[in-house]
Amino acid sequence: ELFAFVMPALSSLKRDLTDTLQSLAGEIDRSVDVDQFRSVSAGIARHEESIESLCDSLAVFEETCSALTTPLSSVAERIGAKLDERAKLNEQRERLRLLQRLAQTLHHLESLLDRPPAPEGAGAAEALDDLLRAAREMGRLRILRERGAEQKLRAVRPGLERWERVRKTLLRQL
Repeated sequence: ELFAFVMPALSSLKRDLTDTLQSLAGEIDRSVDVDQFRSVSAGIARHEESIESLCDSLAVFEETCSALTTPLSSVAERIGAKLDERAKLNEQRERLRLLQRLAQTLHHLESLLDRPPAPEGAGAAEALDDLLRAAREMGRLRILRERGAEQKLRAVRPGLERWERVRKTLLRQL
């Protein structure tokens, strides 16, 4: 009896499920355009090939860049070394210029101080002008010596005979 009762219900349920399945399949067919779906699928496949091709090109580019990096880094190191060397040469050039200015100023000061004194009464204004120029040169010389001392130049160490002679001569004439 139970079997007789369940069988027609199962058969009815099977019909309902089949109808529902057909209805859903029809809905899917109406909502999805098969040609459009195929076109999108083909487009995706083409784009996938393009992306793979780009990835291969990027891998080649990366290999090329890494091959170039090593020589470029060695060139950059050599340039850095040359720039360091140039900076040292510029420092040395500045020291030499300072020494040259010191020597020129000292020579000019000595030439001003070594002039024979003017006779009494005649040329007193010229003698005074020479003393003023010598005092200005002495001021320049002191500034240059201070700069040289900051750079630890041996030529400007205190007590050198030439410096002392010029200083004493200027003081005596003043």
